[in-house]
Amino acid sequence: GDSSNSALMYLIVEDGSRAPSASTVPLTDIILPNNHALGGFRISIDGFAGHVSLGSVSSVSRHCIQNKNGISTVLRLLRFLKNDRTERWLFDLLAFVLASPESVNVILSCDDWQPALFQMVADVINEIYGE
Repeated sequence: GDSSNSALMYLIVEDGSRAPSASTVPLTDIILPNNHALGGFRISIDGFAGHVSLGSVSSVSRHCIQNKNGISTVLRLLRFLKNDRTERWLFDLLAFVLASPESVNVILSCDDWQPALFQMVADVINEIYGE
Protein backbone atom coordinates (compact mmCIF):
# COMPACT_ATOMS: atom_id res chain seq x y z
CA GLY A 1 0.00 0.00 0.00
CA ASP A 2 0.91 3.64 0.39
CA SER A 3 2.87 2.99 3.59
CA SER A 4 5.07 0.46 1.81
CA ASN A 5 5.55 2.88 -1.08
CA SER A 6 6.67 5.61 1.33
CA ALA A 7 9.06 3.28 3.15
CA LEU A 8 10.62 2.10 -0.11
CA MET A 9 10.90 5.68 -1.36
CA TYR A 10 12.75 6.62 1.83
CA LEU A 11 14.99 3.58 1.34
CA ILE A 12 16.14 4.65 -2.11
CA VAL A 13 16.75 8.33 -1.30
CA GLU A 14 18.48 7.78 2.06
CA ASP A 15 22.19 7.13 1.63
CA GLY A 16 22.75 5.77 5.13
CA SER A 17 25.24 8.49 6.06
CA ARG A 18 23.11 9.66 8.95
CA ALA A 19 22.74 7.34 11.89
CA PRO A 20 19.12 6.77 12.81
CA SER A 21 18.33 8.83 15.85
CA ALA A 22 16.14 7.63 18.64
CA SER A 23 13.13 9.73 19.49
CA THR A 24 14.02 12.08 22.29
CA VAL A 25 10.80 14.06 22.32
CA PRO A 26 9.02 13.56 25.64
CA LEU A 27 5.38 12.61 25.10
CA THR A 28 4.33 15.18 27.70
CA ASP A 29 5.62 17.90 25.35
CA ILE A 30 3.45 16.84 22.42
CA ILE A 31 0.38 15.15 23.94
CA LEU A 32 -1.53 17.61 26.08
CA PRO A 33 -4.90 17.52 27.82
CA ASN A 34 -7.70 19.01 25.75
CA ASN A 35 -9.57 21.56 27.86
CA HIS A 36 -12.53 21.55 25.45
CA ALA A 37 -13.26 17.81 25.63
CA LEU A 38 -13.72 15.94 28.88
CA GLY A 39 -10.98 13.33 29.19
CA GLY A 40 -9.62 14.20 25.72
CA PHE A 41 -6.13 14.93 24.55
CA ARG A 42 -4.63 16.94 21.72
CA ILE A 43 -1.33 16.86 19.89
CA SER A 44 0.77 20.00 20.13
CA ILE A 45 2.94 20.57 17.08
CA ASP A 46 4.71 23.35 18.98
CA GLY A 47 6.16 20.66 21.25
CA PHE A 48 8.39 19.53 18.40
CA ALA A 49 10.00 22.94 17.89
CA GLY A 50 12.73 22.48 20.48
CA HIS A 51 13.47 18.87 19.60
CA VAL A 52 13.55 18.63 15.82
CA SER A 53 16.21 20.27 13.67
CA LEU A 54 15.20 20.41 10.04
CA GLY A 55 18.56 21.88 9.03
CA SER A 56 20.21 18.49 9.39
CA VAL A 57 18.16 16.92 6.60
CA SER A 58 20.03 16.82 3.32
CA SER A 59 18.24 18.67 0.54
CA VAL A 60 20.01 16.47 -2.02
CA SER A 61 18.35 13.33 -0.67
CA ARG A 62 14.93 14.60 -1.70
CA HIS A 63 15.89 14.92 -5.35
CA CYS A 64 18.00 11.92 -6.25
CA ILE A 65 18.41 8.22 -5.71
CA GLN A 66 21.32 7.59 -3.37
CA ASN A 67 21.00 4.03 -2.05
CA LYS A 68 22.24 1.35 -4.44
CA ASN A 69 20.81 -1.51 -2.38
CA GLY A 70 17.46 0.26 -2.05
CA ILE A 71 17.06 0.79 -5.78
CA SER A 72 18.09 -2.84 -6.43
CA THR A 73 15.32 -3.95 -4.09
CA VAL A 74 12.76 -1.76 -5.83
CA LEU A 75 13.83 -2.94 -9.30
CA ARG A 76 13.52 -6.59 -8.26
CA LEU A 77 10.14 -5.91 -6.68
CA LEU A 78 8.61 -4.23 -9.75
CA ARG A 79 7.62 -7.44 -11.51
CA PHE A 80 5.61 -8.65 -8.50
CA LEU A 81 3.53 -5.48 -8.06
CA LYS A 82 0.10 -4.81 -9.51
CA ASN A 83 0.10 -2.82 -12.74
CA ASP A 84 -0.98 0.47 -11.11
CA ARG A 85 1.80 0.24 -8.48
CA THR A 86 4.39 -0.68 -11.11
CA GLU A 87 3.27 2.26 -13.23
CA ARG A 88 3.56 4.62 -10.26
CA TRP A 89 7.06 3.39 -9.44
CA LEU A 90 8.21 3.72 -13.03
CA PHE A 91 6.97 7.31 -13.18
CA ASP A 92 8.65 8.08 -9.84
CA LEU A 93 11.93 6.55 -11.00
CA LEU A 94 11.70 8.46 -14.26
CA ALA A 95 11.18 11.69 -12.32
CA PHE A 96 14.31 10.99 -10.26
CA VAL A 97 16.31 10.23 -13.40
CA LEU A 98 15.14 13.43 -15.10
CA ALA A 99 15.83 15.48 -11.96
CA SER A 100 19.43 14.43 -11.40
CA PRO A 101 22.28 12.69 -13.21
CA GLU A 102 23.34 11.23 -9.85
CA SER A 103 20.21 9.05 -9.91
CA VAL A 104 21.21 7.65 -13.30
CA ASN A 105 24.68 6.82 -11.99
CA VAL A 106 23.27 4.98 -8.97
CA ILE A 107 20.84 2.95 -11.10
CA LEU A 108 23.56 2.08 -13.62
CA SER A 109 25.88 0.99 -10.82
CA CYS A 110 23.36 -1.72 -9.83
CA ASP A 111 23.82 -5.16 -11.31
CA ASP A 112 20.06 -5.70 -11.26
CA TRP A 113 18.75 -2.94 -13.46
CA GLN A 114 18.98 -4.69 -16.83
CA PRO A 115 17.53 -8.09 -15.87
CA ALA A 116 14.74 -6.50 -13.82
CA LEU A 117 13.63 -4.04 -16.49
CA PHE A 118 14.05 -6.49 -19.39
CA GLN A 119 11.98 -9.09 -17.52
CA MET A 120 9.30 -6.50 -16.91
CA VAL A 121 9.26 -5.53 -20.61
CA ALA A 122 9.03 -9.21 -21.58
CA ASP A 123 6.09 -9.68 -19.18
CA VAL A 124 4.31 -6.67 -20.68
CA ILE A 125 4.85 -7.98 -24.23
CA ASN A 126 3.51 -11.40 -23.20
CA GLU A 127 0.49 -9.76 -21.63
CA ILE A 128 -0.22 -7.74 -24.76
CA TYR A 129 0.34 -10.43 -27.39
CA GLY A 130 -0.38 -13.56 -25.34
CA GLU A 131 1.84 -16.54 -24.98
